[in-house]
Amino acid sequence: MISLKASDGIIFEVEPSIAMKMQIVKDLIDDFDDTATIPLPNVLGEHLAMIIEYCKYQG
Repeated sequence: MISLKASDGIIFEVEPSIAMKMQIVKDLIDDFDDTATIPLPNVLGEHLAMIIEYCKYQG
């Protein structure tokens, strides 16, 4: 699982296959170790939840 932290502090645990569909996460993933939480300071939790759901839907 990959941990993503929204700007409002909400942390989401997502499957790597889902996270890799988000270009910003894909770009950042190499900068963090496997146990790190990837911060997304410009994305609110409510929006990140919708983005994750969209990525899951796109499967």
